Amino acid sequence: MYYESLGIPVAEKFANLLEQSELTTEVAQTAVSAEPSYDDTFDNRLLIHANLYCIADKYDINGLQELAWSKFEAALPGEYPLEFKVAREAIRFLMDNTPERDTKVRLFIASLLCGDMDTFGRRRFVDDLLDHHPELKDYCLRVIMDEDRPSGWMVTPNVG
Repeated sequence: MYYESLGIPVAEKFANLLEQSELTTEVAQTAVSAEPSYDDTFDNRLLIHANLYCIADKYDINGLQELAWSKFEAALPGEYPLEFKVAREAIRFLMDNTPERDTKVRLFIASLLCGDMDTFGRRRFVDDLLDHHPELKDYCLRVIMDEDRPSGWMVTPNVG
């Protein structure tokens, strides 16, 4: 299987957990049976961390969720992570498999999208992601305005 070739103890433990339990979700199946999709200069750690984050969220394991998220952020490649196919896949996976109430993930992804659009303009991946997840447009607006209030709009201070 794919996870055995990684040689990562976390992946092996995760695979053992999956084999012992009755997890049949798309998240679990993707983590175990997905074919590796490596870029020239990066590996599949992002997808592993994204999978672990989603499973920890589903089963409400806060410590594992925080650890997976910190590893995910640390594993992002380079200054422009959306240049890497594996980063785009991991972002798409997180958006498809996390609840809408997970604002931390959505604000982080929106900041990546805004940074990418600042540098490269609107690209096909960004357009597809925004079309498939329209709520990201509000998060992008919040990032652009440097605001994280629920409405996404800045409050004008009273002058006078």
